[in-house]
Amino acid sequence: MYKEVEIKAKLTDPAKTLKLLANFGIEFGPPIHQHDKIFSPRDLEDFGAFHQGISFLRVRRQDDDAFFTLKKSELNELESTEIETKVSDPEATENIIREVGYVFSTEVRKTRRKAKHNDTELCYDEVEDLGTFIELERIMEMGSDVEKAQGELFEFLKQFGVDEADRVTKGYDTLMLTLADSKQ
Repeated sequence: MYKEVEIKAKLTDPAKTLKLLANFGIEFGPPIHQHDKIFSPRDLEDFGAFHQGISFLRVRRQDDDAFFTLKKSELNELESTEIETKVSDPEATENIIREVGYVFSTEVRKTRRKAKHNDTELCYDEVEDLGTFIELERIMEMGSDVEKAQGELFEFLKQFGVDEADRVTKGYDTLMLTLADSKQ
């Protein structure tokens, strides 16, 4: 089993960041359209808070495909054990999720473009209602030093015009809930 470790930043000047990445030899692929529905345990209080060891479920529609994912974080919100499988019927998957005691929490719609640099995947995300972000992800073995890896990833990102003030420590799902709460 592996962990997904990531860092994320909101881009204040996306064109500049893309240009600096391209100058470094990092080119992003074509756009991928993703629509995520996130589900949490029925009795969970304060979805927007960090919940160590709690499994969250996601159904992602990605262009013509659909995926079911379980994510469970231990250290922070941008580190998780992730198990994912392709599904043929996302509606039936959502019904099963509800039947086993999970409830719909939020949804995220984004256009993602991916690139690869060594053992790191870079995602350029235009997230509906939130803005433009860059996310760096690395798959690591269980027991690896997550904080060290997140620090290394962010140091790498800094050379492309991103600084600590741009750093985001929450997932898009939590950011969407925060946005919804602020509108009420």
